[in-house]
Amino acid sequence: MKKFTWFHFILLLLLLLTGSGFSAQKVVDCLAATVDREIITLLDLKIYRELFFLPEEVAADPEKILAKIIEMKLVVREARKELSFGHEEMIRALDGLFKLKGEEKVRARMETYGLTLKDLEIYLQEKWFYEEMLARRQTQQVNVTLKEIENYYLERYLAEKKAAREEVRPLVEVIAEIERRIRQDKIKEQIALWIKGLKDRAIIKINQDCLKLLEREARWPE
Repeated sequence: MKKFTWFHFILLLLLLLTGSGFSAQKVVDCLAATVDREIITLLDLKIYRELFFLPEEVAADPEKILAKIIEMKLVVREARKELSFGHEEMIRALDGLFKLKGEEKVRARMETYGLTLKDLEIYLQEKWFYEEMLARRQTQQVNVTLKEIENYYLERYLAEKKAAREEVRPLVEVIAEIERRIRQDKIKEQIALWIKGLKDRAIIKINQDCLKLLEREARWPE
C-alpha cells in the first residue's frame, strides 16, 4: 500500500477547496509543483501568466512559466532574509501592476479567480522580492583584467563589426564599452550559478498532468 504522503495531503486539500465554492466562480485547480514544502498550483501559474509575466518572457509555455515561478520562489526565500516589504512597497507595486496590465483587467482577473487584495499582495510581494534581489546582485563587484578585454576585442568585437560591416574602432576607444560588456556577462553568469545552486539544494517535484491543463489554453489570455 502506498503511503499517504504530504504531497497527497496537499492534493486532497486542493480538491476540497476548489470544490467548496472557495472562489467567486468555479475555477479548476491542481497541484503543479512543490518546492521543498512550498506548493505551486495551477491557479498560481494562471495568475502569474496573466498578471505578472510578459508573453515573451515565457512564450505561453506552461513548463517555462513553472520554471520561472520555481526560480522566483527560491530567490524570494533568500531575499526575505535581507529585505523587507512594507506598505510603501505594496502601493508602488500595485500601482505598477495597474499601469502595466490595466486596472480594469487586473480587477476582472481578481474577480474571476476570487482574489482579494490581500491575496494579490502575496504575488506582488514575491515579484518585488525577486526583482529587488536580482537588481542588488547586478551591482556586485567583479574584476575584469586587461587580458580579458584584449581577448574580447580580438575574438568578439572584431568579428561582430566585420559581420555587421561596421567601422572597426581601435581598442583604446572601446575599452570602456568592452569592460562593461565583460562585467555584465560575468555578473549574469554568477547569478545563473547562484540560482542553479538554489535549485540543486531544493527538493522540487512537478506534476506534469496538472501542467497539461494549462497547455490546453492555446492562446495568451487577453
